[in-house]
Amino acid sequence: MNKAYSFFLNGKPLNAKKFKPTETLDNVRKSLKNKIDSTIIFVYNEMPIDINDESEFSIQEIEDNGKVYLKNDTSNLQSFKIYLNQQLLTEYMGKEDDKIINVRNKLGNTISSGAHFLMNNDTIIEKEDNDIQKENIIYIIDKTKQQEKEEKRNNENIKNNNDSKKNYTLFDENNKKICNINFSPETPIYLIRKELEKSIENFQNLVFLKDKKEISKEEEFELEIQDISEDGILFLKKKSNKTKPNSDEEETPESPNNKEDDNLKKNYFFEIENGKKFMKILDPNENLSIIRVEIKDQMTDEMVFIHNGFEINQKDEDQFTLSLIEDKSKIKIKKSMNIVSNNELTAPAPIIKNKPIPGSKLITEKNGVKIYKYPEIKFNDEEEVRAISLMVVGQTGSGKTTLLNSFVNFLLGIQLEDDFRYKIIFKENDDDQKS
Repeated sequence: MNKAYSFFLNGKPLNAKKFKPTETLDNVRKSLKNKIDSTIIFVYNEMPIDINDESEFSIQEIEDNGKVYLKNDTSNLQSFKIYLNQQLLTEYMGKEDDKIINVRNKLGNTISSGAHFLMNNDTIIEKEDNDIQKENIIYIIDKTKQQEKEEKRNNENIKNNNDSKKNYTLFDENNKKICNINFSPETPIYLIRKELEKSIENFQNLVFLKDKKEISKEEEFELEIQDISEDGILFLKKKSNKTKPNSDEEETPESPNNKEDDNLKKNYFFEIENGKKFMKILDPNENLSIIRVEIKDQMTDEMVFIHNGFEINQKDEDQFTLSLIEDKSKIKIKKSMNIVSNNELTAPAPIIKNKPIPGSKLITEKNGVKIYKYPEIKFNDEEEVRAISLMVVGQTGSGKTTLLNSFVNFLLGIQLEDDFRYKIIFKENDDDQKS
């Protein structure tokens, strides 16, 4: 039978609602999603309950005479700038693993239900249960149908009015011509980038310059082409400026910094699965998308970097550095097993679901998700030598078991679409609950 509970946030009444006493806190949170977000946590005996452990507690375990207490979790919060239609709207305090839907709920009536959140490449985010972006900037487009029609009409007017356009020439840091463009001087920089990334390979690795200083992605929304052009010329450079000055050029005051950057570089030995090997001096902190450009003569487009035996998707290379994937200065490269031919690109690839590992044992089934005990597999001699021992310490209910079980599912590539999960630690009576 349902029971009425009163919820209090930081000591003040928040809401009242009926729940089954056995309802777990994670389900309670879902029912109150319009009232609480990930920055608000449940409290039991003045002790905070980790949001990842909420499935282990029922509401009857933490209530106090029908009262349930919550508080703001200010630990690990960071500030995210929110831009609405290219204008700074507000700042959002949250965590990196907050969901887009939480941001929408927090903004409330500030944006319409038809507002779109954008990824870094200006692509609309379809699933708002994704984590918010890591650049601490959130972009939103929120336009009525009338505004969209007016914008379309204005764009057509600009397109048809050749007098409003002007020719510009783009040069890199070596004064090498990149291309010519023809745009209105009032065109925002981010639109220029969007167009050029479609036609120029690796343009995403270049940044625009203003007064010889790099323009941030945030500034690209604020600046127009006329703000950075110098007599019809636009200058760009690679994101990471670590090139040495030419021998026939006079060293600038920045040269000492360049020397310091050179001191950070080290030798890396690249191994390709066909047996080919080569060596190159590189910065350990450089991301893999930049490294791919540096070694493009050796690494073809169908090749991928390898990390702990897994392929790194080219789309994710900005999130990895050499120091993260190296094994004693060795970097492994192989031909991707997931290459799709041009003929296959006409249809979306089917989602391939994982299957339980042979030897795993079905423990139970909950809400349509099967829980398997991970099989006990002994290390061979080589693995035994390289094995790393981890000690996880914490009080009861702090989430040690949840953490370790999550590790296993992550390392085995279990996806949200899969209908099963693994456990390496479980209660003994789970065997009796097998479905």
